[in-house]
Amino acid sequence: DDAISKIAQEDQKRAGEVMHFYHEYLQSMRNVASTIVEGGYSCFVVGNRNVKGVQLPTDIFTAWAFEQCGFTHLVTYIREIPNKRMPSMVSPTNIVGVKSSTMMNEYLVVCKK
Repeated sequence: DDAISKIAQEDQKRAGEVMHFYHEYLQSMRNVASTIVEGGYSCFVVGNRNVKGVQLPTDIFTAWAFEQCGFTHLVTYIREIPNKRMPSMVSPTNIVGVKSSTMMNEYLVVCKK
């Protein structure tokens, strides 16, 4: 909620798009959760991307969403993205000298039902 509020201060439309993404993502996780048997695991690899200079905590959201479906969050492993093809810095505003970092890490969120 905090991240989306910060994005909304910059761009309401973009905040709405982010909210839509998380709504769809939550529905997807609910579908996956319903197919996992008791004692089974979910392992999601996610990236915490930046939108309007705000990092979205998709790893934390993923753990929370599975907990809402009756899972226990066990651990989140963080590692650098191997063989990264995208540059580590980009200029999302197209203003000379203003740069933002791209995703450098991926997060493996492990939960148990």
